[in-house]
Amino acid sequence: MSRRNSLYLITKLGTVLLAIVLLSSCSIRKMAMNSIAGSFNNAMDVYTSDNDPQLVKDAMPSSLKMIEMLLANSPDNVDLLTAAAGGFTMYSHAFLVQEADYVEEQDLKKARQMRAEGKKLFLRARDYGLHGLDVNHPGLPDSLEADTTHALDNTTEADIPLMYYTAAAWGSAISLNTDDYELILDLPKVKKLINRCLQLDESWGDGQLHEFMISFAAGTATLGGSLKAAERHFHRALEINEGHSAGTYVTAAEAIAVKQQDKAQFREWLNKALAIDVDKYPNMRLMNVLAQERATWLLNHMDKYFI
Repeated sequence: MSRRNSLYLITKLGTVLLAIVLLSSCSIRKMAMNSIAGSFNNAMDVYTSDNDPQLVKDAMPSSLKMIEMLLANSPDNVDLLTAAAGGFTMYSHAFLVQEADYVEEQDLKKARQMRAEGKKLFLRARDYGLHGLDVNHPGLPDSLEADTTHALDNTTEADIPLMYYTAAAWGSAISLNTDDYELILDLPKVKKLINRCLQLDESWGDGQLHEFMISFAAGTATLGGSLKAAERHFHRALEINEGHSAGTYVTAAEAIAVKQQDKAQFREWLNKALAIDVDKYPNMRLMNVLAQERATWLLNHMDKYFI
């Protein structure tokens, strides 16, 4: 079965099961809802293994709205909340924020609109993630808001996806608008969430946690971050994913090499990203394709980043 047909069937399955949910008894509705939630979590694997970003970009909005429709009937379903947090984070990063850089030279207004929409979706993803954590650990968001030292002590490895998506969406929203001072004050919460994930399982997601920390450490000196810390996270991410993630190299090029104004290192890391065979690592295929697109664009626009 082609990926195109797989994505179509995921949407079709969601539509059929939604009808079951709306028309069935409470017990059958609950069983169907659990089945749907699992289906949408599996759908994310179909997306991340695809090699056609445009196809995924076109398909994801329908899936995300379907998830939100299901959440309206089952607002505390953690699987659906996790799928929503992860899906909106991925969509905003890959198809709004990153693409905004590509269209900016031709249409500045459109690029600004895309970033504004990206911020809204990041915050939506954050809120779904926080709600999921509240379901698993009642009162956790309030404790995090109150800056309680032990707010995350009861979280487990099972909470890592929710914590990661919440932190990634939250941090990304902050980075999009550094004039939003109220939002900037939330940076310590982002750090707490990621640090807790690292404590529980630093290897989760083939090094995604350390990859996230490359940018975070490089850009948050006031929270103890530094380029040296960013470099440590970069090398640890490479150890975990064995150099199979193009995103690790691209993130390091933008977060470290640009700050150091090291053109040679910038080129080296981006060329390493481009050298990765995306079909060799199916579970990373889509993200590697997107990272390679980014690497190519960065190499063609070096003048924007170097004096």
